[in-house]
Amino acid sequence: MRLTVGLIGLVGLAGCSSNGVPSHQVSAHAGPPAMTAGVAASPSSPAPSAAPSWTGVPAPPEALAAYDAMMRDVTAVAATSDYKDPRLAAHMTAQALSFWTTTLADQQAKGLVSRAAPQWSPRVTKVSPDECPDRVEVADCLDDSAWLKYKPDGTVADDVAGGKHASAAAIVRKPDGLWVVDQQVIGAIGTC
Repeated sequence: MRLTVGLIGLVGLAGCSSNGVPSHQVSAHAGPPAMTAGVAASPSSPAPSAAPSWTGVPAPPEALAAYDAMMRDVTAVAATSDYKDPRLAAHMTAQALSFWTTTLADQQAKGLVSRAAPQWSPRVTKVSPDECPDRVEVADCLDDSAWLKYKPDGTVADDVAGGKHASAAAIVRKPDGLWVVDQQVIGAIGTC
């Protein structure tokens, strides 16, 4: 399954209650997030620069677990292209959910399914705020070389192989304490 470039929106959350759950939403605006990893916007765009390693406050393990769960959910749902599968909303929201729902709806409309799985290995690029983090940003190099699209008759949909795509994602803690992937930007093949 060749990944398509995702566009993003940003929602900032701030404040913590005594139990570590964000207490209120303070701002929202459209536009690119201030993610430390650059992501190419098209096959002709230059490769993004590598994101520096994060040395600040450790990321809550639940945030990285949410990213991993989102990617597992997408992989499982892509095997049927059922873009209405409720698993998609279990670990992502906002732009990330819209991007993957649209991608899978397009795949379903073409009668295609994906087999095998992409490879991912996110690394933290930012955690904020330092006290009571509610946002974690990660950079990844998604490899969809083996995650191919198939026709209903079981043949490969095309002879164009996938590859490695730079990706940046923002994982946020919702007011109920659940961590979800809120944004994901995926670059063209060869951007990492």
